[in-house]
Parts: sequence; structure tokens; C-alpha cells
Amino acid sequence: MSRAFFTRTLLAAGTAAAMAAGVFVAPHAVAQESPNNAAATIQDASQEGLLKAGDVKSGTVSWPIKKSYLDYLQGRVGGGKITVSDGARAKTSGNAVTGFDFPVDPEASQLDKDGNGTIALLGSLSFLGHKGLGKGGTWGLDLRYSNFKIKIEEGTKASIIADYTVKGGVNNKDVQNRSETNQVLATFDLGRKLDVGAGTSDNLSGLIPILQKGGAESLLNYPEGKELKDGRVNLSLNFAKDGDKPVEPQKAEEKTYDYSGGIGINLDTFIGFGVVLALLAILGAVGAWFAGLIPGVPAPR
Repeated sequence: MSRAFFTRTLLAAGTAAAMAAGVFVAPHAVAQESPNNAAATIQDASQEGLLKAGDVKSGTVSWPIKKSYLDYLQGRVGGGKITVSDGARAKTSGNAVTGFDFPVDPEASQLDKDGNGTIALLGSLSFLGHKGLGKGGTWGLDLRYSNFKIKIEEGTKASIIADYTVKGGVNNKDVQNRSETNQVLATFDLGRKLDVGAGTSDNLSGLIPILQKGGAESLLNYPEGKELKDGRVNLSLNFAKDGDKPVEPQKAEEKTYDYSGGIGINLDTFIGFGVVLALLAILGAVGAWFAGLIPGVPAPR
């Protein structure tokens, strides 16, 4: 056996073993990634998270729910509290809350070129009224809204949707204790399609909502189908150009507006009325006793 034959035999055996083990590497089998491919990979990574033309970039939706409802909670009868949280901001005039601004959440919003889709909003609202008149001394009225969104269909038909929890009621016949999700609170007409485009902005104001089942069953005191002339909606939307960076929504800090310290219909008021009535009863008895000193008027027995 020649040395050359022996060497070739060893090489062949080693090659077969390497291939069986899956570690065989043929000459030039590992190709270097081309500069063009590497650049494309880096570019794809840098484009990740950027907006496309027509994407919702930022915006605000303003809605007061219903002005008379806010006035009621802030007045002497309701004597309540209003808490605005999760990014929403209260609009105020002096010490009064007059409405709410909800920042648009671009990441959760999606509209097509015709303006159909969902505008997701940030913010939660809490309304309390009639302190101490609820079960176990809780608030007589307790309403909370969250997960607001506006759904647009057929270009112009808009619905205000939210989750809500309602407890108590405006009188003994309307006592509630339930939670609902994705309920249509109100609907309104945009009047025209939104101007969705590359770098466009659109503003619509004074849109009058119609109260729907979710709104009527959460607000309790207003019928379904009621036109909310004191609950007009304003929309302000900005759309992205291709490659725009997302805009972080401007979120307000949580804030509570307390109107429960006045003279309202609450447990403290009833206790106060009770004390006054008791004093009047005592004074009446004393007065009757003194009246007995007057001839012809008998003293109490």
C-alpha cells in the first residue's frame, strides 16, 4: 500500500465522518453577507415603528358628556366629585368643570383612506354624587367611564364607545349596580369624511350627539334618543407623512374636583335636618308650656 493511497484513504474517511456529524464545511461555503443586504437590514431596523402616510399621528377629542349633568354634580343638590385620570384633562371655567379633553392614542388608532375605523382615546372619568346616601353609607351616585373610543363607519357615522360601571341612582326607583364594556354611549354625524392624507390635519367642532342605550343606562336620568345639545363633540386630528416618528400623547395628571362640601342632599344634610327638627320640637314643647301660663291655653301634660 503506497503512502499516497493511505493518505487519500484517511482523508476520505475523515470527510465522511465530518459530514455525518454535520460539521463539514466546504471551501467557500460560508458566504459573507453582501454590503447591500447588510445595509437593507439596518435600514429595516431603523424604519421599525415609523408611521406611514395617513396614519393617525396625534389629536384631541373634546366632549363634556352633558353640561347639565356636570352642573348637577357640582351644584348644591348633587354635591359630588369629578375625577379625571389616565391622561384626560378637565376643561374648567373658574372652579367649574365644563368638559373634558381626551388625547388620541395613535398606537391603538386606525383609519383607512376614507376615514373609517377607530380613534382610540386616553382617559377615564369618575362621577360621584349624594355623599352617604348609597348602600352602607356610600355615594348615592357612582359612575365611572373608561376605554373611550370613537368608531367611524360609512365615512361620516360616528359612535362614542366606552366601558362603564354604575352604582346607585337618582332616586330609589333607579338603583343600579352593574358594569358594561364596549357600550355605545352616543352617536353623531361628522357631516363629511375626514381629510385623511399624508401630513394633513382636520378639525370638526360643534357636533351634536344623540344619546344611545349605553349612555341612557349609565347616566340614568336621560332617555335614549335624546339630542345632547349641551354635549357637543369637537375633534382635532393630525395625520402622518411617510416615515414620521410617533408622537407621544400629552397626558394630564389625575385630578379630583370636589364639590361635596356645600349644602347638598347627602347624609350629613339629613343628619343636620334631623337635629334642626329635634330642636324645633323641643322649642315647640317649651313654647306650649309657656303658652299654658296664658289664661285659656292648657299646659302640656
